[in-house]
Amino acid sequence: MRILITGASGFIGQHLTRHLVSFDHQVTALVRSVPGSLTNEGHPDMGIRNLREIKPSNTLSLADISDITAAHLKGIEMVIHLAGVTHKPGSDKSEYYRVNVEGTRHLLDSCVEAGVKRIIYLSSVKAIAERSILPLKTNVTPIPEDDYGKTKLAAERLLVASNEIETVILRVPLVYGKGAKGNFASLVKLVGSGTPLPFVSVHNRRSYLGIQNLCDFFSHCIAMESLPTHIFHVSDGPSVSLAGLVRCLYEAMGNPPRSFWVPELVFDLLGSRLLGRTRAAKLFGDLELDMLATRRHTGWTPRYSMQQGLAEMFPPGS
Repeated sequence: MRILITGASGFIGQHLTRHLVSFDHQVTALVRSVPGSLTNEGHPDMGIRNLREIKPSNTLSLADISDITAAHLKGIEMVIHLAGVTHKPGSDKSEYYRVNVEGTRHLLDSCVEAGVKRIIYLSSVKAIAERSILPLKTNVTPIPEDDYGKTKLAAERLLVASNEIETVILRVPLVYGKGAKGNFASLVKLVGSGTPLPFVSVHNRRSYLGIQNLCDFFSHCIAMESLPTHIFHVSDGPSVSLAGLVRCLYEAMGNPPRSFWVPELVFDLLGSRLLGRTRAAKLFGDLELDMLATRRHTGWTPRYSMQQGLAEMFPPGS
């Protein structure tokens, strides 16, 4: 299969490119040409350098996703769209909208013009909610709270509205794995520091997704002969509490647990005071994705448990 991946030099993009290359797909890696990227001499950034080692069939370097044309997509059968502005410090609403919405619109138009069969779009649970008492179904009424979530939802809607190409949308929770950044990287660093952590009492319910399971689901979507426009929720399956995640991290690192218990009320008060009520609720509250519809429509089930996924991050002797 001839596949183009946007955002190929990012955390998910690198893993997915490696995964698809290993299955003999002809992968074109679309990366952003910025100072220090593949197109410049001397100092390639780490993402581009890693792509060189992965060896996709082709690498396409463009300054912006809106620079892509149908000519760039000649011969491409499927596009996987990962590129976008996430939680970038200093980005204003117009930047989120320009890249996440208008960039997606331009890519979609180019795909239609080039005769691409299918576009698979990586969305986020944040397009529909930041927290929820009940597991979120695909038809839930969306309530995104920030510019990132709002523009991911807007991109979903313009893709669903297209009737000229197969469009598949994957809503995912926090994705973990080797090279993950953001809150997960901070938690890994904290657990690895040996500092005793007061997380034993946090019994929230959250969905997570290992990079191995995400790549496997992408492969599943690629292999399906016919896949009408659909939204899928993808996760590892069973929800995990923060206490459970920390326990799995200790085990994966081969370190003895150093968590201690504090009353949940005290923890909530400390979290709100240190992080602010809104951020604390996002980190320590419930947020689950309902995967029943995904299993029913695709027959896919996660192949890796969280413990297996984390174990690959910390191989023995690392």
